[in-house]
Amino acid sequence: MAYLTENLKSYYQQDLEEAVIPLLDDFWRFDEELHDLIDLINSHDGLQTIYSRAYSPERSGLDLDPTSYIKVAFAQDKRMFLGALLMQVYDGVNGEYSPVTLSEEAPQENRNYTPDSAIHIGCLTNPDYFRVWHFHLSLRSEDIDAHTKFWSLLEKAFRMDKSNSN
Repeated sequence: MAYLTENLKSYYQQDLEEAVIPLLDDFWRFDEELHDLIDLINSHDGLQTIYSRAYSPERSGLDLDPTSYIKVAFAQDKRMFLGALLMQVYDGVNGEYSPVTLSEEAPQENRNYTPDSAIHIGCLTNPDYFRVWHFHLSLRSEDIDAHTKFWSLLEKAFRMDKSNSN
């Protein structure tokens, strides 16, 4: 089974910096408000974000799917550490009107794979993009405050860990 390696971390980071962040496509555009959080998570050895979306009714217009999510790949020795950090967010936000889902996902087929895509980002052009162990954390809620709390707790968990490891 494929865990995050230094080579994969480098690949995902390069895809993020050179293809995803500069992309201007309305649907696939990187959510700039996540930039600092994504940098923080990716600054951890053995962790790498691979997919994210921040729900925003202003940006999304009539958005029928009020979901925020993030997928974070991990090295084998970071599994328990990452799971514990993500559980903090789950416990802090999960509720009847703001359900949070946390799942560990095995390497899998890339359902976004579009070999002839005019948009050249890994999650569209690489059939093996999701063939790495990762956690998927998501929130589905029409309450924008729940989304704000979701991202804030995620950042707090990773910041706290960074300050404790220094």
